[in-house]
Amino acid sequence: MNYIGDYDYYLEKKEELTEKYAPAPSDPAETRAPETDNSDSKLSWQQQKEEQARRRKLENELKKTEARIEELEKRDKEIDETLVLPDVCTNVTRCTELSREKEAVLKELEELYEKWESLA
Repeated sequence: MNYIGDYDYYLEKKEELTEKYAPAPSDPAETRAPETDNSDSKLSWQQQKEEQARRRKLENELKKTEARIEELEKRDKEIDETLVLPDVCTNVTRCTELSREKEAVLKELEELYEKWESLA
């Protein structure tokens, strides 16, 4: 192996490698330590990737939720504007349909607002 540095650096690296690849059998905890460090670094890298994926998923879900809220708020406004039209307000069947749709929109909006609060 090549060692960049002086003799002290060589001894330090030699000691590290010896501990890592040929640990003293006297203490079983010390023999596992280098492996745990290596797996910990892999685990922490994996955990970081999982955390990043989780955050991206939450951000995407938040964007979708916000887009759906915007759609429903727009539809709710359209229903309100339609209900006040003279030809619609005299048509009982159409009023009932729009009222049911408005109720469904408001119910979904309420659920989406709760979801948005938990995501934000």
